[in-house]
Amino acid sequence: YSGFRIAAFETMEINLEQGFLKGGVKTASGKGRIVPIHPAIFPFVANFRQSFPNYRARTFRSNFFYPALKRLGLETSSGGKKHTPHDCRHTFSWLCDKYSIDELSKHLLMGHSPGKDIEKSVYGHRTFEELCTEINQIQI
Repeated sequence: YSGFRIAAFETMEINLEQGFLKGGVKTASGKGRIVPIHPAIFPFVANFRQSFPNYRARTFRSNFFYPALKRLGLETSSGGKKHTPHDCRHTFSWLCDKYSIDELSKHLLMGHSPGKDIEKSVYGHRTFEELCTEINQIQI
């Protein structure tokens, strides 16, 4: 429900009062982006630092993510491929498509560059409120 890479949570700014996550890794478009906290994950985000005070992506994968998938019987996809935390980005992208999040908002939420599309890269902007409206279209 955020589009962030798992490593981004190591240095993520969590602003519960204003309801956003700020951070990102890897690309210029991805770093420092602000993403509204979806209501479905607000309780988890609110307790994140308390639950994982020394969060590191590697430790989270091995100690929490993979054991949770095992308990749920979801270690692999229907095609037999092992699930990874990155699959959550695929799911978020799919949810954006399913709930008709506009393309520019999806790019901004996921930290993707609009590429060579001058209209989107130069003239495309979204306010925080507009991003909230878009992300909140995703049903719980």
